[in-house]
Order: sequence, then structure tokens, then C-alpha cells
Amino acid sequence: IIFILFLFTSYLHTTNIYVDDNGYETGTGTITNPYNTIHKALMVLKSGDTVYVKNGYYFGQNKIDTDNVAFIGEDSSSTIIDCGDTTTDTQCFKIYNRDTVYISGFKLINSQNILVQDSNNSVIRNCIIYQNYDGIILWACTNTVVKDNIFDTPYYVSLYLAEVKKCLIANNIFYHKQNTYDIRG
Repeated sequence: IIFILFLFTSYLHTTNIYVDDNGYETGTGTITNPYNTIHKALMVLKSGDTVYVKNGYYFGQNKIDTDNVAFIGEDSSSTIIDCGDTTTDTQCFKIYNRDTVYISGFKLINSQNILVQDSNNSVIRNCIIYQNYDGIILWACTNTVVKDNIFDTPYYVSLYLAEVKKCLIANNIFYHKQNTYDIRG
């Protein structure tokens, strides 16, 4: 009975958050009044929330500091996150010491990488990783899925795996001039 009560109360606190780059600075994150940046959604994000991002052009890094969340872009070819710099420590998404993060439907460009470190049960799916220094870095992760993505990272490594356990890498397409992947430890 306590477990059922926990599930019910967790469900009550689940929120859908909406982002549209055509939204207003004073947006509230609802479907009719969305936030205009992903950063604003990150500031109110709670466990169990899903962030729906409309097609558009978004800037900046996105550090995820919450467990059990999802970020869903409307279309991976036209929901674009641009970090603006491939030479410094920039990540379109940084998932550090988190559990159960789901990312899908984005085109991620001009960053150092997408970092998933010391995290469990994360999924990166249906994304286009384009013109980044590295593609996706998985470091000390367990039960991570990287599936149905397109990698076009001309500088270094598309997919870097280090100290990972029980990860699924499937149905990805790699367009790359140097190293497609690097597996260590």
C-alpha cells in the first residue's frame, strides 16, 4: 500500500513543461504560454517532468541536475541546440551523476560534446550530433542507450566509451573522417 501511495503521489508531481523559441520572456512553461529557452525549463525541472521543445534554434549549454526527466525535441532536423563553441568545455547536454534521463529529437551542434558521466539508465535517441568536437561521451555509466542517432563529428571521436557497463549502442549512423568510436576500460 505504501508503494502504491508513493507511485500515486509521484504522479501528482509530474509536469509537462513546454519550450518554444518564439515564446515570451515571461512564459510560464505551459503549452499555451511556453518558456522561450531550455534554460528556463531547467530552472524549474523536478523529478518526473518532461520538457517538450518545439522546432526552433536554441543557444547554450544544458546541465541536467535532476533525476528521472525527459527532454523531447519536436523534430531532430529542426529542433537545434547550438552551444556556439567546439574548442572549450561546452556540452549541449551534460548529464553528471544522474539517474534516468531521456533525450530525443534534437540536432546538437557546435559543442565540445554531449557528456553522460557517472550516470545510470540514460537514453540518447533520435538525435543528430553535428559539427561537434566529439559526439557523445559515456564515462562510468550503467544501462545507457545510444540508439537511432546520426553522427557527423569531423574533429575527433563520434562515440567515446570509458568504464561503461550494460550499454546498448544500436542503429546509429556515422559520417566521420577520423575515429568513429573509442572504447576504453
